[in-house]
Formats: sequence, structure tokens, C-alpha cells
Amino acid sequence: MTVTFTQSRINQELAKEGLIPLPRDAYNFILDVEGYPAAIINLMVVIGLFVLRRQAPDVPRPFRIWLPLALFFMAGQAFLIVAPFLYPLGGKGDTSLPYWLSLVIGMVVLVAGVIYWFIWWVLLPRIGKFEYVERKTKLNDGTVMVQFHKEQIRYTHGVHGF
Repeated sequence: MTVTFTQSRINQELAKEGLIPLPRDAYNFILDVEGYPAAIINLMVVIGLFVLRRQAPDVPRPFRIWLPLALFFMAGQAFLIVAPFLYPLGGKGDTSLPYWLSLVIGMVVLVAGVIYWFIWWVLLPRIGKFEYVERKTKLNDGTVMVQFHKEQIRYTHGVHGF
């Protein structure tokens, strides 16, 4: 909920400053396009939380979320995923555009992101015979920065991981 509010405020402020021309329809449409993939990702995150609780209950965590709150959040995200499929009263959404258009574009963007991830993190390393190795660097202010570096895969004893 906080991310959705923040993103909408960023778009609104950018429009106020004249950096992006957003008539009312465009502003509402951008919020709708952002909201659908965000609801899917949020649902996956809360499902992952339940999976981790079940499969790794003893892993130390900085905090534990109250179970009824997580279930309520999950139900809210499920509603946000299903609601765009419902035909709106009068056949019109909150813009002059077809009510289903933001859903379709949001899904296309989400699927494009998955394809990009697959190419960048799975396919290219297999083709190039390398792997991404995580390196953590501590900045002067104490912030830990994570960077990924390519490292060639070294085969030993004829064993190939693929």
C-alpha cells in the first residue's frame, strides 16, 4: 500500500513540474498499469513468506509479521488481481480507454520482465559458461552494497553443470 501511494505521488509531482504531460486519463491509466503487476508481485511475496515460515521456521528473521495481517494483505492482493476481470458498471472504467487495456499492458510488461530476467540470469550465463557471483561492499556510511560480477565457470573432472 505504501509503495502504491508513493508511486502515485511521484507521478503526480512529475506531472505538476511539467516533466511528464499527464492529463487525467493518462495519470489514472499509468496508475492502473503499475497497480496490476504490483499486486501480482505482492501476492507472490506474501506467498513466499508463508512458504519460508513453513520450510525454514528456525531461520533468524529481524521481525515476524502477525499472521492475520499477512492473510488480510494476501486477500487484498488477490482481490486486486481478480477485480480488473470484472465488467465495470456501465462498461467503463476510470478512464476513457477500454477498462481491460491497463490489465493487458500491465501483464505484457510483467511477462517482458520475466523474459528479460530469464535471458540475463539464466540463458546468457549458460551460453557464455559463466555465473554471477555476489560481492558485498560496505560503504563509508555503513550501507552494504551488493554487486554481481561475472566469473567463468571452471569445470573439474569433466563434470559440466548443464
